[in-house]
Amino acid sequence: MLSRKHFVRRHFILGVLSVFLIVAAIPALSQAASVEHLSGSLRQFVLEFPTPAAGTDQYTPPTVAEVDAFRKVIDDITAGRLDAAAVTAESLNYRTILYHDTDRRVEHVVLVESPPEAARAWRGIFVFSRAPDSRRRGLVFQSPHPLYDLNTKAEATDLYLETSATALVIAGTHRNNSKRASPCDGDYKLSDMAHAEPSFFQAVHEELYFGHPETVAVSVHGMGPKTPPHDVSVSNGTQEDIAGYSLSREIVAEMNRLLAMDPKDKRLALSHQDAGSGAALPGTTNIQGRFSNGAADPCTQPVASALFPERFIHMEQTRAVRDTPAQYAFVVQAYKNLFDFLEPAQYALQVEAAGPGSVVIDPPGGVYDPGTVVSLTAVADAGEQFSHWTGDLTGGANPTTLVMDGDKWVRAVFPRDYADLPYATGFEDGALDRFWEIRSSDPAGRIQVTTAHSPHRGQYHLTMDVSSAGTFSTNEAWLRLNLEEQAQVRLRFWWKEFSDENHGKDGVFLSDDGGDSFVKVHALTGGRKRWKRVVLDIDEMAAANGLRLTGTFVFKFQQRDNHGIAKDGFAFDDISIRSE
Repeated sequence: MLSRKHFVRRHFILGVLSVFLIVAAIPALSQAASVEHLSGSLRQFVLEFPTPAAGTDQYTPPTVAEVDAFRKVIDDITAGRLDAAAVTAESLNYRTILYHDTDRRVEHVVLVESPPEAARAWRGIFVFSRAPDSRRRGLVFQSPHPLYDLNTKAEATDLYLETSATALVIAGTHRNNSKRASPCDGDYKLSDMAHAEPSFFQAVHEELYFGHPETVAVSVHGMGPKTPPHDVSVSNGTQEDIAGYSLSREIVAEMNRLLAMDPKDKRLALSHQDAGSGAALPGTTNIQGRFSNGAADPCTQPVASALFPERFIHMEQTRAVRDTPAQYAFVVQAYKNLFDFLEPAQYALQVEAAGPGSVVIDPPGGVYDPGTVVSLTAVADAGEQFSHWTGDLTGGANPTTLVMDGDKWVRAVFPRDYADLPYATGFEDGALDRFWEIRSSDPAGRIQVTTAHSPHRGQYHLTMDVSSAGTFSTNEAWLRLNLEEQAQVRLRFWWKEFSDENHGKDGVFLSDDGGDSFVKVHALTGGRKRWKRVVLDIDEMAAANGLRLTGTFVFKFQQRDNHGIAKDGFAFDDISIRSE
């Protein structure tokens, strides 16, 4: 197996040279660099990042000094030193983003080049999971040819996300973007990340090889029709026919087992070791595979046999596999079946208190081994009462227990006060009264009664925005009202926005069941930085949406965006509800 000692020896001369060049080659490090915080769909974020086409010659290979600096970035990320990583990454024109994937509720560290596009060197996209070992598999998925091998950028991204893998490595351009030839074996370009170095792509592969010895790298490729007919070709980067156990052969066996479950599916996977599979593509010139199999100089030195355990998989696929998520679902499932999480599975318990109270859990912590019995005790605030449990617990027993045989979500319900009509507030007490409740989907969400930003009348009003630029949050202000036996109810309020982009979640929502479910009845869009009066006929809107005027009626004022006032945000004032 290749050791760090041999790796360092291979780069010793260039490394010595880089000591003298690094100051000139890399801009001075800025201590002002910081980790960005973003949230949303990570899949969408990655796939929407542009990838220059063939022949445009936009790829700029890094210097040895830049590669060394990028290795430090990866090492700092692996060690959890994100602030240090951000400082070095900025000197290489890379953003360091702590990205909360709202699709799967997992955090990732993402490295992408900073705008504008004209300043980019197009050296790749790199993503690292922050999931605990009990929720992470030892897999690294690579897309060295994201355009040439059509759809492999999307497939590698889906493989990373769906298998809860450790890292995702995507080349920055088409493999033939550069007009200059690679110094490595074969007829390749400098922009071909499977066949060129130095590169950030190869640096990340090598640093993960050493920094995460539990991982296997999977290089995702595309191929045309083959003889004998097969749709997936899997190898370990060599042509060796292994007598004993082989991971690459095991992956093929699992894929074919899954394909055989549908008699109509005639697709087939082959290993380079299978009889009659001479047309299979073993990826012997792939420099990531050569490195993982012990080559001292992966650029020019072939390897005849694989190192064990196998830590590199070369996977070629026809369009019948890689075109859509439905087509490559069996590929995802095969890797999930063969690779366990790095630590025994544990289950998370999420507990919420709805209303004036809290919940005590025993044992504490919130993450438990399978079968753990957890005791939950609802504790009402002074003068208040506990009502019942919802979610994965039901009924009103208190205390009660829950067996952790999966991830669980529990809410303790403490009844709240509901205001009688007529109700009116201008927030002039400087705080929300007991009939209000506020919530934000992200800690950066900010809802406050404030004198800032020019209230409509008086000294105070209610505002919504975020405290951290770039972080999306959905902000909610609930007003609870007793509308039982009421009629001709009108809601009146004054509203303004601060350059807030339109979102489907911006608006007024109604609930007749205490907030268990809501219906949007009015969009808050198209406003200006001046006050606008809104009048809503609640009887009419409730009837149109199948709601009743109940004693547990809730009005929800909601705003979503990712900047503070005055780039985004809402303000509300002089709210009144009356029966007329």
